[in-house]
Amino acid sequence: PPRYRTDEVDLTLTVHDLIDSRHGTWDVQKIRHLFVEEDATTILGMKLNLQREDTMVWAFSKNGMDQDAAGDSTSTWQKPCPSFVKCNIGSSWVDGNQNCGVAWLTRNHAGAALAHSRRSYSHVSSALEAELLGFYWASESVSTMRYEKMVFESTSYLAGEAILKPGNFPQWLSLIEAIREKLSLLRLWSISYVNRGANRCADAIALSVTRDQRYASYIATDCPGWLLPIVREDESGIFSAH
Repeated sequence: PPRYRTDEVDLTLTVHDLIDSRHGTWDVQKIRHLFVEEDATTILGMKLNLQREDTMVWAFSKNGMDQDAAGDSTSTWQKPCPSFVKCNIGSSWVDGNQNCGVAWLTRNHAGAALAHSRRSYSHVSSALEAELLGFYWASESVSTMRYEKMVFESTSYLAGEAILKPGNFPQWLSLIEAIREKLSLLRLWSISYVNRGANRCADAIALSVTRDQRYASYIATDCPGWLLPIVREDESGIFSAH
């Protein structure tokens, strides 16, 4: 997504809002006011398609206009805007006969871990259901922790599609509606699809459930001690394989 000039980000903004309806052209003044110069210039250089309707899509998703430009940026964890908190969601599913694990980790604009959680669920039929349960657990948790502006990240493209377009996933409708109800308690929120490299901390916590059979659920401040080196790598922007 384009970078804003300030940390006050409008997550409901659509392409339609950036068009001068009187002339059918970009609203140059508004775009240059909202976005940093480089991104504003990129937007103004794009050809408008006035016949195409806006749609709700993942940031950097298969339908997003920034897919190519985002290739490298979503392979490593990125810090959120100063007024936002980022919540990475992970899940680990083996099969329907074993408990699955879900986890979330919140971090601020400096990259510091604020809180994390791990939980297990039984009788989960698929990896998608596990990921949706991770979204439910995360949204329920953060909505009670006085967070107002949240960016959720996940490696599951389908989970994001399900939350944004619940009508396309009727078998999970009740769970999706429960997630959306929790999300509505936040002032602003967005969901982004990222590569595994950008989600490795949350995924590692979730994996500890299925790999080590850590079925006890909890919420705690900071991050697990064993995860601190990776969190610090993300914070510094220096990535190494683990």
